Amino acid sequence: MIEQEFDSSSIKSFQLGVSLFSGERYWIPTDTSVDPTFMDMLSRTIGSINVRSGDWEEFSLSQEYGRTERVFTPLSDEIFKNLSDMYQAETYPDMSNLLENINEVDYYFVVFHDGRDRKFIGVRRAAQLKSILAARHRIMQLIDNTMYLIENPVFRLDKDFDGLIGEGHIYFSNFQNMEYIAKITNKVAKAAQQRIPVIADNVTFLDFSGFENDIENHPRTARLLVAISKRPNLDKYDREEILRQAAAQGVAFVNHGSPRLKCRAADKHKLLEVLDDRRWISRNATDGPVPYRAPSRQKARI
Repeated sequence: MIEQEFDSSSIKSFQLGVSLFSGERYWIPTDTSVDPTFMDMLSRTIGSINVRSGDWEEFSLSQEYGRTERVFTPLSDEIFKNLSDMYQAETYPDMSNLLENINEVDYYFVVFHDGRDRKFIGVRRAAQLKSILAARHRIMQLIDNTMYLIENPVFRLDKDFDGLIGEGHIYFSNFQNMEYIAKITNKVAKAAQQRIPVIADNVTFLDFSGFENDIENHPRTARLLVAISKRPNLDKYDREEILRQAAAQGVAFVNHGSPRLKCRAADKHKLLEVLDDRRWISRNATDGPVPYRAPSRQKARI
């Protein structure tokens, strides 16, 4: 999938940039001697993603990922708008005083262009980039069997990127860091508020009033709401099946007989997990059904 958007074997240009905590982005001039390191970071990232098992799956806010899934999201995903804006940007001002601003650097990125002039961006949190700067005057290099003190400031590049950005998709290597870089936490609550009416318009047998009150203090609830609103089969939910599963999970409704059923306040999160296929009942044993929840799941091949 990545190879359809970018040819990493024909890279013709590299540009290093940094993004500050303020959101401002700058180019950092680099010597060509750094280019092989950038190329190695990209190669390692693509390799580590491609070696993961299973089919490609689209990123979901309600999924808890490890380091074994191959995950992408469309570049047009509104939650990742700041990364989309980065991809669309053509240029930034040069930063001539990186050392003075190093503590303001949030993450760094490298813009690649391949032989067909297609753009690809690798992004990485800047923790390691700054990690050995404080060790200035304590780092030495070995030359002709003699140790010399390194006088100049030293920065450390990572082995790989947290994620990659192509013309149509964003690819994840380190999910936690990519969510940080995209500032997802700051956006999910607002998105959830906007998505509740979408769910209510499609799932017409449930009452979602009051769910907006849980968003600010329950980030997981907000993530579930956004994820459910994006499900392509949202208007095809079966009332009887949903209610059967909800009852098996202990979800109680307070207004039986109403066109829209309203669950108890304590059961809101459980109901959302039922709607997002994150709860199920096992009847394999003869001693009765056992309820389970799946914060992380993967669709099985049949």
